[in-house]
Amino acid sequence: MENIIISTSNQIVKSINKLFDDKKYRDKTCLFVCQSRKIITTLISLNFKLDKIIIKQNSKFYEKFKNFSNAVIVNERVYDYMSHQENGDGLIAVFEQKSKNKSIDLNNDALILDNIQNPNNLGSILRTCFAFNITNLVLTNNSVDLYNYKVIQSSMGYGLDINIAYANNLSKCIKDLQSKNYIVYATDVNKKSIDLNYLSNKPKPKKIAILFGNEGSGLKQEQINLCDQTIFIPINKKVDSLNVSNAVAIISYFISIWK
Repeated sequence: MENIIISTSNQIVKSINKLFDDKKYRDKTCLFVCQSRKIITTLISLNFKLDKIIIKQNSKFYEKFKNFSNAVIVNERVYDYMSHQENGDGLIAVFEQKSKNKSIDLNNDALILDNIQNPNNLGSILRTCFAFNITNLVLTNNSVDLYNYKVIQSSMGYGLDINIAYANNLSKCIKDLQSKNYIVYATDVNKKSIDLNYLSNKPKPKKIAILFGNEGSGLKQEQINLCDQTIFIPINKKVDSLNVSNAVAIISYFISIWK
């Protein structure tokens, strides 16, 4: 007879709830949590190690996943208690985190994100990186947690396997990249900024890094001054700016076709 968790006080249930909500607990355990078959199978395909899979009893994927060696069966009430989706598909998975100490591949272009706070933005950016084959991403240490549940859901699991490095000091990061022959562009609208249409008529440097700022405050002038050039996306002048994830998507596409 199957062992089915029927109590919300069960230790596994408590642990999963902490993984959803508590960054310190995720850091301590080196685990993270996600929902939905699509994201779970994507992460497995990207070689993330599955720690356990929680399955709602008699859900549509129950028969397919119930015999996994690390399967945990819960009843409907317990699943609904844990679920962060209104109409979840009956699956919740716990994965092992990959190392946060990666360095970027110095042969490829990079994106740099300063103090990104919205998890949905970071998730969308990760998905964009995967879509346009951007293999390097630098995050400042004050950015939202990479393994935040909303980041994972927004990314759909994509992009979590690229080279993700962390910067304590953004100014030093810019200088280090320049010392390794990167041309570093800051995204900012000022008198010296050039638009993408103009840039597209120039030969692409061998290695570039694009710097994007915080959703509300943008980039600090100190970092803008360190960059080789500032660039902007030409848009309707009645619109102040684009959401950072939209800006990253447009510029990532531009990088993919820039010759």
